[in-house]
Amino acid sequence: MKQEVKISIRDNNLKRLVKKVLKRIPEKLPPIYVFISKYDAKDKTDGEVDENNDVLLDPKILINGEDYVIGVIAHEFAHAYLQHGLLGRSFEDKNRGNVFAEMDADLLACKWGFEKEIRIVRGDFIREFKKSYEEHEKIFPFSLKPKFKKKQDKWFKLVE
Repeated sequence: MKQEVKISIRDNNLKRLVKKVLKRIPEKLPPIYVFISKYDAKDKTDGEVDENNDVLLDPKILINGEDYVIGVIAHEFAHAYLQHGLLGRSFEDKNRGNVFAEMDADLLACKWGFEKEIRIVRGDFIREFKKSYEEHEKIFPFSLKPKFKKKQDKWFKLVE
């Protein structure tokens, strides 16, 4: 599917991988601008979607394998498709690490056919969250609404 995505990346390998991901996405993305961003050294983010719904990628992701890079790109395109960036910085700052947004992006990227790559990129994060959730639930039992529980269970299955 032809996507309205402007790619402003000089590195030919990263540009090639962005195009490779775009070819595999079966749904029409909103217009997106993809560019390189330099992150603060203490920020471990490989990519993000900003308040304009544009995708920013850290060029250092290229030190990882191709599947890893594809997973990062697919995950960030899923955020853009879901328009998480349009919620703005105030949303992101108040909800740093918003698990539901991360879950939605991971599951959408899997739906698009990037399950293997999402497991590579996001597996540790999902496992850590699952462990924390299970420990917290033992002390403070609570239940999620059925639609969130079903989505969370599907997300957890990625790392089983």
